[in-house]
Amino acid sequence: MKNILLLVHEDDGQEARLQAALDITRATGGHLTCLDVFTPPTIYVDMYGGGGGAVLIEQDAQQQAGQNRTALKERLAHEDVSWSWQEARGDLAREVTSAAEL
Repeated sequence: MKNILLLVHEDDGQEARLQAALDITRATGGHLTCLDVFTPPTIYVDMYGGGGGAVLIEQDAQQQAGQNRTALKERLAHEDVSWSWQEARGDLAREVTSAAEL
């Protein structure tokens, strides 16, 4: 059985990655592992502005990631593939490399 690792990160390439991963998973009778990496937004705060705005921006980013996660999990529940979900927080490349055990 083949294990396919799919980066689920809401960007322009997400749908193409998902379709390719689903096709490969079906063709090989494999297992799809979805890796949801949340990369906190980079926010620069001066010493007089406080961090309140930074907290709101991160909360908004987490909410958007949560909506993407919910939509994809609902969609995968109707696909005819074996799948699982992993979540990570940090640098995108580092987390994908770690999950792939490279």
